[in-house]
Amino acid sequence: MPAILGTEVGIYNIPTKIYEQIYASGGNFAAIPHRHILSSILIIAAGLILWVQSLVLKAGRFQVISGKSMRPMLMKLRGLKIPC
Repeated sequence: MPAILGTEVGIYNIPTKIYEQIYASGGNFAAIPHRHILSSILIIAAGLILWVQSLVLKAGRFQVISGKSMRPMLMKLRGLKIPC
C-alpha cells in the first residue's frame, strides 16, 4: 500500500526502492550493489527493532491498556428492519 500511495509524488520506502531498482535494471548486473546495500539496511533495521523490542519485553516496562468492557444489547429496529 505505501508503494501505491507514495511513488506518484516521489515518496519511496526501502522495499519499493529495491523493487524499482530490480525492475529498472532489466537483468543488468550493474545495479546489484545498490540493491544489496538497500537490502542490508532493511535487514539491519529489522534486526535492531526486534532486539530493542525483546529488551523492552524482558524488562517488563510496558503496560497493557484496556478499555471498559461493554455488554451487547439488542436494539429494536422497527421500521428499519427491512432495509437493514
